[in-house]
Amino acid sequence: MIAIGGGIVRGVLASQEFLWLDELHTSWAVGDGLQDVFNRSTHGNQSPLYFWLSWIPVAFMGEAPFTIRFVSLIAGIGTAFIGSMLVLNWTRSTLGAVVVAILITLDLQFIYYGTEARPYSLVQLISVVQVMLFWQWIELKSGMNETECKPNSLSPACNPTLTASCLVMTSALLIYTHYTSIWLILTEVGFVGTWLILSEAFRRRIWRSSLLTASSFTLLCLPALLLMYSVFARRGNWAPVSSIRTVLDEFLRFSVSQTSPFLIWLVLPLIVLCIAGLSGRFLRLKSPSDLPPNALQKLKLCFVILWATTPVLAVISIDFSGIAPTALTRYTLVGSAAFPIFAGLAIGVCVDRKFQMGLGIVLISTSLIQSPITSGNYITSGFTSSELPGLRFEDWETPIEFINADQSKRDQPIFLAANLIEDVDAFTNRAPTFQEYLLFPLKGLYSVEPKRDLIPIPTLLREHFEDQHLRRIKKAGGAWVIIRGTEGLVTEIEAEIQGKAELLDPQAKLVVKLHGSLNSYVYLLSIDW
Repeated sequence: MIAIGGGIVRGVLASQEFLWLDELHTSWAVGDGLQDVFNRSTHGNQSPLYFWLSWIPVAFMGEAPFTIRFVSLIAGIGTAFIGSMLVLNWTRSTLGAVVVAILITLDLQFIYYGTEARPYSLVQLISVVQVMLFWQWIELKSGMNETECKPNSLSPACNPTLTASCLVMTSALLIYTHYTSIWLILTEVGFVGTWLILSEAFRRRIWRSSLLTASSFTLLCLPALLLMYSVFARRGNWAPVSSIRTVLDEFLRFSVSQTSPFLIWLVLPLIVLCIAGLSGRFLRLKSPSDLPPNALQKLKLCFVILWATTPVLAVISIDFSGIAPTALTRYTLVGSAAFPIFAGLAIGVCVDRKFQMGLGIVLISTSLIQSPITSGNYITSGFTSSELPGLRFEDWETPIEFINADQSKRDQPIFLAANLIEDVDAFTNRAPTFQEYLLFPLKGLYSVEPKRDLIPIPTLLREHFEDQHLRRIKKAGGAWVIIRGTEGLVTEIEAEIQGKAELLDPQAKLVVKLHGSLNSYVYLLSIDW
């Protein structure tokens, strides 16, 4: 019920907000035939799996913000549900499961990615399913769940071969959803490898299955390596948007009203667990004969901590070492579900009801205080969309509609400074497919009329226009310029146009008007020569 309630909120939000730049890439990728999806998605440095899935609701229900975001919407709801089921399965704690569902439902980051037409919400969902299968495989192969699985049991959950097969396929599915999901796989490899070294009994039971499972996964992911290599070859494009400080702020932010939920969900439960451990108030569950009491749940807790922190440490380390500019929060999202799950597990492994209730109340209270839904008037207003908090601030629809409506300037070129990481090569790479990719913001859900003269220009270079562009503007008697950025960038581009026009024609008289959108980072300049 909690997940469904969160789904209603997300559904309204997904329907009302404009698509931002990255989502317009998704809109363009899925907007035509299924045969176009692969090339268009890979041009945007993405694996095509998510886009094939997103093509289905668009093809059957039409193109709209809600249908483009539909896959992410379902994945976000599923993450709350499956995450709570994982905690319930591992601890048998209904309270822990409910807390996980509430945390995921209310959290801003989960809401944002659960209403964004990008693969990250699906990554969050599949990562939880994969971790469930990973631990089921470990328990079956190591004999940890002998009481649940009786000899000759026909239950699929007690079939180690089926479980291993599902684990391999889900792991590959995770990689093909987004390449940065590799952080979770590497965490599991390191975890199992360390356990194999330290425990002879575990090594004796599971090493053959580990080798076979890892080999099968590697074979399935070989095609992805070629796509990953092509992305890595262009890694320099991410330098302007990669920021270690931004990632650290996301996870270590601490103040009275803006404390990072990840800090609360990990550090606070960890403190409670230490106190509960010292007082001997851990839940006593079955452990394999070669492990001491409570070892199984402690291993799971340690693993979840690694699941949560490894992606963060990985992107920071790789960026800091100069290997690749990977310090983006969204590249850590394969571990994001681990934070609320750890909080739920911390509640579930304590037998003292006071510990459970106290921690649960604190976690839910902080989420209610910080949630964008409950901090406004959204609930009390009867779920009216006007009361929803804004998450995205790019209105591409208004300037495009303005251009389409002015038929007197139909023959004038339209320049696009979309602030894409790739548009730095707009002047050097004239390949038709690349030039078409740079224009996707004008060819997706919000499209300019066909047969218009569209020209991509670099956003972050000092020179945004070539001399030939000014001659085209003069010949057409004017132009449009769509700019995604700040007012400072708009002023810079306007000054460049005026300066180059005077060099080309000292008698030139230009009239440049700014058509800005309220609370939007997308601006429109109209030029009359």
